[in-house]
Amino acid sequence: MRKSNVSNQAQIDVVIPTAGSWTYLEKCIKSVDECSKDLLVNVVVVTDGVENKEVEEHSHIFNGLENINNLKVKRLVQNVGYGKSCSEGARMFSSPLIMFLNDDVELNDGAIESVVKSFYSPEISVVGIKLIFPKDGSSAYGQAGTVQHVGMSLDMNANPQHPLAGWSANNPKCNISREVWAVTGACMTIRRSVWNKVGGFDKRYEIGYFEDVDLCLSARQLGGKIYMNADAIGQHAVGSSMSKREKPAPIAENAMKFKSKWASSGLLIWDMFTYY
Repeated sequence: MRKSNVSNQAQIDVVIPTAGSWTYLEKCIKSVDECSKDLLVNVVVVTDGVENKEVEEHSHIFNGLENINNLKVKRLVQNVGYGKSCSEGARMFSSPLIMFLNDDVELNDGAIESVVKSFYSPEISVVGIKLIFPKDGSSAYGQAGTVQHVGMSLDMNANPQHPLAGWSANNPKCNISREVWAVTGACMTIRRSVWNKVGGFDKRYEIGYFEDVDLCLSARQLGGKIYMNADAIGQHAVGSSMSKREKPAPIAENAMKFKSKWASSGLLIWDMFTYY
């Protein structure tokens, strides 16, 4: 693994929270390493409530990487969930861009470089990528090789949705890079300056769910744009990163918190129809 004494020379910090899904994590880190040949990338793996012994047993995952600029492992004793884990990881380096990446996402070649290039305008605050269900069928939530995420939208009842989920990845409508309402936290990149201004992920969502769309709306409230880059692609084994969590995510409770917070903002606008 290439080392640098000046970590802030990197263009982007990749934060990967994990509850110990080691097989997925190994694939995820290797994909990041392969994406890091032509730019400086720092990586932080945040182990969320994983026994130290278990981390040591899988330390080989963090060795033998050739292209990552710096890699650190941040260990959290308690299972604190996605938002808090990511926030801890974001503090470890200081690059201008922060990518939050689920451990069950495997990036295609060139994905990180494409994301970095997406920040061509200072108006763009957050960038998401095109995610497909793994071609090996390892996710029970969608048909292998079909679309999982190409941006998020709202239905008529202000519920966040994944429009075009299940569509062919080759469908022209699934290959449009554009401004969107929000993007998923499975792979989202934000300017550090915006992250600092909004104060990171809102802690009210506790163990997980809705922090990602909430962060997007916080960025939009500052005048920023959310961009979906269809040329940056990854495979997402949906649900695998939650398989070892100690507690289930309070989805219904968090949904109510989300709607209550943003009900009067003017940002909860029905826009699903724009995808079809």
